[in-house]
Amino acid sequence: MGANYRTTALLSATAIIVYAILAEPNPPILRAAITGTLYFAARGMRRPVRRGNWLAAAVVVVLLINPSDLFDAGFQFSFAIVAALMFLLPSLTQRWLSQRTMEIGGISIPVDTPATWLTGLRKSVALILIVSLLAWLVGVPIAAYHFGRLSPFGWLNSMLMSPLAGLVMCLGFVKLCVTALWPTLGGVLGGPLHATTLLLAWLARTLAAVPGCNIDVPPPHVIWIAGYYAVLVILIRGGPPRLRNSAAVGIVPLALIFALPWLPISHATGALRIWTLAVGNGSATIIELPDGHAIAYDLGSRAVFDPAGEHHRALSASSRDSQARRGDRLTSR
Repeated sequence: MGANYRTTALLSATAIIVYAILAEPNPPILRAAITGTLYFAARGMRRPVRRGNWLAAAVVVVLLINPSDLFDAGFQFSFAIVAALMFLLPSLTQRWLSQRTMEIGGISIPVDTPATWLTGLRKSVALILIVSLLAWLVGVPIAAYHFGRLSPFGWLNSMLMSPLAGLVMCLGFVKLCVTALWPTLGGVLGGPLHATTLLLAWLARTLAAVPGCNIDVPPPHVIWIAGYYAVLVILIRGGPPRLRNSAAVGIVPLALIFALPWLPISHATGALRIWTLAVGNGSATIIELPDGHAIAYDLGSRAVFDPAGEHHRALSASSRDSQARRGDRLTSR
């Protein structure tokens, strides 16, 4: 809108802080809010970009608020994947998407290629593929440790669902803005948003039904996870140059080696399994019965401090109303 950089940074940081206050204060939202606010603070003061420092500051603040978040799956997913995109993604994009060169007399000379829409599309798809693979490789051990689940096609599912998820977010944001200005027109946008949301849900169910999409595995040991991440970092960034240059070939065997010890192992059939989900306020439990049925057990309330007593009082009031109605009918007779 033509505002100077200080005004732009101040307004953007304010919008992020307001959103963080209104949204649920979980680790991923706090991480994004802290790093985003520090980014715009640096822009407003014309300080250099220090993404690693911002991410470290977010870790410190989140753990100061609640140290137990260190063991939360959302905390580990959010910070591990963002750290990988910050520090490992540039190495991969430089290696796989760098400009072509030609050796002449021992000197590398860039080779210009004509910029076409096909070239741009190919680079965009390659970048999305790299990001999806990297995020999947980083998230695999965390998901296996917390949920006992391995998703071999997680990277592909992310690529397929991202466009629809982005479209749902955009339509929802536009609907909110339009409804605030013109409620009638906002109702018209509800149809496309609902249809897109149903399509996204259908795609999620379809992908989840693909054989081998989710494999039950025993949780890996912490030492194994640490070794996995060490090898992943060495293949992408560290180690001898010859080893770094083979990262494109080494990442796939790395993922296969990580998954290989689990593939022959499955949970015994006929077992009772209980999954307790961290939902913040209240309790959410999934009970898997030996016959294959599942029960979702949810209890808790943000406003009611004694749900059992409140439920008992509601039943008592309902019973009294029923008795009163029966007495009224008898009196009328």
